Amino acid sequence: MEEATPRGDVTNTPLPSPPDLQHYRTWHDDSGYHARLHRELPDDALAYGCMQHLHADTAPELHQKAVNNQARVWLWETAVEEP
Repeated sequence: MEEATPRGDVTNTPLPSPPDLQHYRTWHDDSGYHARLHRELPDDALAYGCMQHLHADTAPELHQKAVNNQARVWLWETAVEEP
């Protein structure tokens, strides 16, 4: 006779894979999906609205946040360039 596995037992269930995002290290844990820029942003970039660390409940949401953040980083970079 086969031994029953209790419902809701997630000890052997693998965590979902986070999306691969260029310029970011990604991971998934109990609180959701995370992405961290590989390079450290200076304080003025953070003040401009760029984010070093992103968090989302779903992989597609994390992907969208990363795209928006990368666009913000590019805008900041062009705003601080000298003529």
